[in-house]
Amino acid sequence: MNRFISEELRKTLNEIDNSTTSSGGAINAFGPEALLAEFCKIAPRFRGFQQHDAHEFLRCLLDRMHVELKSCRIPDWLLSEICDGGVRLGTRSHFLTTKRRNRSPNCERACAISAMFEGTLQSQVTCLSCSACSNKHDPFLDLSLDIYVPANGSRAGTVRLVDCMQRFFAKEKLDSREQYTCNNCEEKRPSTKQLFVKTLPNILCLHLKRFRWSNSSHRGKLDNMVDFPLTALDMKSFMINEDGDTSMTSSSSDAGAMTAERRSSSVSSGHYTCYGRHGSHWYHFNDSTVKSCSEQSVAKQKAYLLFYMRRNRL
Repeated sequence: MNRFISEELRKTLNEIDNSTTSSGGAINAFGPEALLAEFCKIAPRFRGFQQHDAHEFLRCLLDRMHVELKSCRIPDWLLSEICDGGVRLGTRSHFLTTKRRNRSPNCERACAISAMFEGTLQSQVTCLSCSACSNKHDPFLDLSLDIYVPANGSRAGTVRLVDCMQRFFAKEKLDSREQYTCNNCEEKRPSTKQLFVKTLPNILCLHLKRFRWSNSSHRGKLDNMVDFPLTALDMKSFMINEDGDTSMTSSSSDAGAMTAERRSSSVSSGHYTCYGRHGSHWYHFNDSTVKSCSEQSVAKQKAYLLFYMRRNRL
């Protein structure tokens, strides 16, 4: 029996919308039990009440919906309303001409998951002998960033999101085991490799890698505060345009549509809560409780997932 998470999500969103518009007053918390039950039939590892990783859940959900929707043609009226109008009809040719991984040859539009979350990374390898460059492009739905720990080894210190991103996009020298065969030199040569963002997604998801294994095979959590921007995330220094220039103008993203954090210092207990911004107001979503909160309280959270919405969306 074929199961479709995207259809169950549609039903869930309709139920939420109907309960919101018909209540006229206080709105009870909505529990998407049917959606979760259907998802667990497809991904049984998420069944029960054990602790699971929010990033793993997100990727599993998006990947499944991408598979379901990639062969579907998105009607013009729907394409114009994705991300509250974020995908404009005048620029939808971007999705028609860009080659997408795993797209059906009969697909006339990018699927909704690609339209919202997919960006493109450019991997640039440069030969140190002749300076020839080789570029490879890969789609991404999120970026997983190591948390930059200061040289003094302070595990509880505050680090900046921009430092984590600079390390992710930093140029690295390939060692002898990874040497690049230069097409110009026609043999293996010393080389460097660097990543750039070629295409920004409409919604940028950043995953902060707080869980890591130590040399003793012990899984630990990094509790460092990560200072992240609340008003705008400038991606200009990490981008590259068609001519190879890394200076782009319309490359900023509006801040935090949502931040997710795990409210526990333990790797085996606790639960996730979310902070979301609607207009100029921030809200804290904690199970069935939703409260208004200040920017200052959001800035003090130890974020695990960060979502930014592109200011000049395609």
